[in-house]
Amino acid sequence: MEELRRALYIMYNPGEVVAGEHRAADLFLQKFLFSTECWVLSLALLRAGDATPAEHLFCARALHVRLRCSVAKAEKRQASHEVMTDAEWAETRHVLVTLAQHWCSRADGHAVLTQLSGALAALACKMDSWHTREVVPFLHSALSGGGLESTLATASVLSALAEEVVNKALSIRPDRRAQVKAELQAVTVDVVRLLDHFWGGISANEHLR
Repeated sequence: MEELRRALYIMYNPGEVVAGEHRAADLFLQKFLFSTECWVLSLALLRAGDATPAEHLFCARALHVRLRCSVAKAEKRQASHEVMTDAEWAETRHVLVTLAQHWCSRADGHAVLTQLSGALAALACKMDSWHTREVVPFLHSALSGGGLESTLATASVLSALAEEVVNKALSIRPDRRAQVKAELQAVTVDVVRLLDHFWGGISANEHLR
């Protein structure tokens, strides 16, 4: 964990490090994305109370990358395999949703929210215990708090989900991909209505200024 945090500090604070450290940190982080420790350490750092915005940004991206290429298995036989219980999948979802709720309310949170949305979208596509019919209603319920910020978070995740489910880089069973895509298409009208509400709220706010 310390090595990961040090590498991230160097990458996001280049003016405070000596020559050569930046390249070494970059190489370390590139290898980390496809390492066996990526999932566990990224999730742990996302949970850390003292994690910085840069750490949240990178770790959300790391989970997104790992989720795209990983294959859930009961036993690890290849580097791409992740041995995950239903409880661990649910915990990962909880962490990502909680952070999305947090960052959607911050003025500087767009970049982190975008990465969290991508990770959540990949998780929704691949989490077998998350029934496809429940994905969109769950995300809408979990992220919607009545304000414009929560509406933006919901729209961001649903938009990422629409892009993720058709992305060829996502390693996923064909039947699961088809199911998620069908369920998302079935609620297209609801998503459009959500976006219309979002933009309507923004227009109203600007009119009052």
